[in-house]
Amino acid sequence: MIAHRLERQRLQDGQLGWRCVACEQTWTREPVSTCPGVPLYGSWERAAAAGLKTQTQWRGERRRVLADAQPLAVYQTQREWYSLYIQDQTAPMREASPAQRAVLERGRLTQRTCTRCGREYASVADLDRGRVCYACLNEEEARAEAERDAEARASASAWAKAFLEAADWVVLDTETTSLEAPEIVEIAVVVADGETLLDTLVRPTVPIPADATAVHDITDAMVADAPTWPEAYPHLVEALRGRRVLVYNEVFDAYAVATTCALHALPVVETRWCDLMEPYAEWFGEWSDTYQDYRFQLLPGGGHRALDDCRAALALLQTMAGDEIAV
Repeated sequence: MIAHRLERQRLQDGQLGWRCVACEQTWTREPVSTCPGVPLYGSWERAAAAGLKTQTQWRGERRRVLADAQPLAVYQTQREWYSLYIQDQTAPMREASPAQRAVLERGRLTQRTCTRCGREYASVADLDRGRVCYACLNEEEARAEAERDAEARASASAWAKAFLEAADWVVLDTETTSLEAPEIVEIAVVVADGETLLDTLVRPTVPIPADATAVHDITDAMVADAPTWPEAYPHLVEALRGRRVLVYNEVFDAYAVATTCALHALPVVETRWCDLMEPYAEWFGEWSDTYQDYRFQLLPGGGHRALDDCRAALALLQTMAGDEIAV
C-alpha cells in the first residue's frame, strides 16, 4: 500500500473534494487511508470493470494467472481485498494426465471417506472436520447418552435400595389451598410397611379456592368439622420424631408445612427432608437439552389426596429399588 495521489476537484454532487488518480476514490475530506496503487472497486461503491476477475474466478474458467502478472485493480469486501486481472494476464490451465487425475481422484475419495465406518460420501460436507460422518457421530452420541442414562438410573436405584434398608424414615404428603401461599388442608404420614401414622383433613383459616378443589377435590364442607392446624400439629410432631421425611417434591411440601406453622405461630417441625422427585427423574431418564438435566415427572399412581400420594410414593420407591419400569 502507498499514499494516495490526490487531486483537488469538484465531485459529482458539486462539492469541492479530493480524488486519487491511482485508485480513483473520492472524498469530501482529505483521506487518512492508504492506496492500493490501482483502481479500487467495492460492492458498496461500484462494480469492477468488465473483464476484470479474481484468480479464483479465472481458475473457474480453467485459466491461471501468470506468475509475473501485476493486478490491474483491487476489489474490496468488508473483510478481504481481491486482486483483479484481465484475460491477457492469464494462460490456459494444462489438462491433468490420467495418472494425475487418478491421484487427484484418490485424494478426493479419501477426503470423502469416513475414517470410522469407511463409507464413501458424495461430498466432504457430509463429514465433520475430523473426516467422520454424521451417522457415526450420531451413533457415538447415542452411545454416550445411553451410558449416561444407565449410570443415572443405576445410581437412583442404589439410592432407593439404601433408603428402603434404613428404618428411620416416613413418607409425607400434603394438600393445600394454593401453590403461592399454601395452607395445609390435608396431611398424611405413613411408614415403610405402609402403616398409617397420620391421615387427617385440616380446617384452614381461609376458604378453599375453587381451583385448588379442582385438583384435590377437598371442599369447605369436608373440612368444616376437621381439626385446625394447632390441633393436628402435635400428632405431626410425634409422627416425625427422630425420622427422616421422604416427600415427592420436597420444596413444596416443606414450604407448605413451614408456611402453615408460621401462620399459627408454631415452631417449624425439625426434621430432615428427603426428595424422591429428583432421583425418580434420573431413574426415569427423560433428558432435557435445554436444562442439561433430567426432566421432573408426575408422581405415578398419585391421586392428589395425601394418603394416596404417600402410598404412591412408597410404591415408586420400591419400584425404583427393584428397577422395574413405572408407568
